[in-house]
Amino acid sequence: MLCGCSKDAASIEDRISDTREILEDHRGNINQEMLKATLAGAEKGDPESEWKLGGLMLMIFTYVGGDDDALELENFWFQKAAEDGCPYAMLDLAMRLNGVKELPEEKRAELARKGVQLIQAKAEKNEQDARYLSSCYAEGIGVEKDLDTAYKWYVQFIEKAEPSPERRKAAIERWRASYNMPPLAE
Repeated sequence: MLCGCSKDAASIEDRISDTREILEDHRGNINQEMLKATLAGAEKGDPESEWKLGGLMLMIFTYVGGDDDALELENFWFQKAAEDGCPYAMLDLAMRLNGVKELPEEKRAELARKGVQLIQAKAEKNEQDARYLSSCYAEGIGVEKDLDTAYKWYVQFIEKAEPSPERRKAAIERWRASYNMPPLAE
């Protein structure tokens, strides 16, 4: 484990069962088809499914007012996904996008470097990976801070994600302003 949780000895089956129990209370807020596939994937050890369960627990804890059990399961699933090779979980942990606070800085840096390496190879084809890389380069997470490279990845992301030229331009201008970059020349 990346850090200790109070249920270290709990089996994956126990964690799945605990996760199902919490998610049952929020059944109306979650797409059941997606949930079924995600739980099945996590039972098989699929790292992206584990990462998605961590995300569901994070949403429940943060937005719906989940309890400490949801927080513990969030930590468990994000850490398990990172250990199992999910680059998104690695970067989420490195960027502190969840409640895990027990990770030492050197472990966070190692996860960030590895996560960036895994995503870099896929980012040319996947706009969400380009978005992750933009954040990493903008903040210096797992790579040297480089706003020009961050901008390149953000533009690649927004050009695929936003079909409207006007909205795309507005999003790019907002991004540039958030990093104190000058507006684009007309």
